Amino acid sequence: MTTFSASATRYTRHGALDRMRTHPAGNVTAVFLVVFGLCVVAGLLWPEQFRFLSTANMNILMRALPTLGIMSLGAGLLMIAGEYDLSIGAVFGLSSYVMVLCYVNGAPILVGVAAALAVGIAIGLLNGFITTRFGIPSFITTLGTLFIFRSGGQIVSGNQPLIFTPPEWFEALLTGELFGVVQMQFVWYLVAALGAHVLLNRHWLGNHFFAVGGNRTAAQQVGIDVRRTKLWAFVLCSVFTVLAGCIAMVRLGTATTEPMAFLELEAVAACVMGGIALTGGRGSVLGVVVGACMFHLVKDIILLTRLPAYYLDLFVGVVIVFGVTLNQAAKKKY
Repeated sequence: MTTFSASATRYTRHGALDRMRTHPAGNVTAVFLVVFGLCVVAGLLWPEQFRFLSTANMNILMRALPTLGIMSLGAGLLMIAGEYDLSIGAVFGLSSYVMVLCYVNGAPILVGVAAALAVGIAIGLLNGFITTRFGIPSFITTLGTLFIFRSGGQIVSGNQPLIFTPPEWFEALLTGELFGVVQMQFVWYLVAALGAHVLLNRHWLGNHFFAVGGNRTAAQQVGIDVRRTKLWAFVLCSVFTVLAGCIAMVRLGTATTEPMAFLELEAVAACVMGGIALTGGRGSVLGVVVGACMFHLVKDIILLTRLPAYYLDLFVGVVIVFGVTLNQAAKKKY
């Protein structure tokens, strides 16, 4: 009896390890926990030299993470459906600029938000229509619209930033503090992640994303409208990006159509780090969340240790190359 119990325990643990290894977020979660644990230990041993556990550093992380994190959620849903959107950097800048432009010209802030959503949805529909209607790879489609809308936004704005002083209630809602402890933008990030998880795992649209990303032909044979499903994925990607842009503009207090450099590539890198398959059909919201957290954790380590900023670019390149390699290896093995 004892032998059976020990054996059962051993097999149970083995099964748990197998599930962790085969889960899209398994590897990155294990790495993140190890790196995070090392940072905590270093912060406790050398609190003055490595201020990882300081209140200021934790607040900075909670303010900075939602921008990339929310964008990565949208990009991840689209990648699971088998497509890419490199124009999210332009959507991020243009939609948030439209929100601020409407507000400074006298429109209520909610009208500005609606206008920003309209811009993002329109760009998402355009990207999806061109990709699905003409069979153009989404990488090429969105690379083109990235330049079109980034340049178009600069023409409209005259490449001049706008000072943004939102209503107090709106600022408190998006970037205030909950119970004086948790940053509201981090709360919105958790809400967005929960919504994406429910959509992907508890809704028919999420099942369709996995189906069309995994095997387009098989999805068509079981009656899934592939074009409509991918249009939904493009639109949702833009909606998440608009949300990230609105939160970022409230936090920064200045609107510009010129987004942060390489923002769209950082979102893709976070997704790849989180186990999203570049070929589509495989991934999880948990993986995207952990991937974005890992990305900012490494950025924080670089800042706290005063390493040159180009080390972050090196890290992004390594993540993309080795992330794809690990995904392909896992795909072949399982």
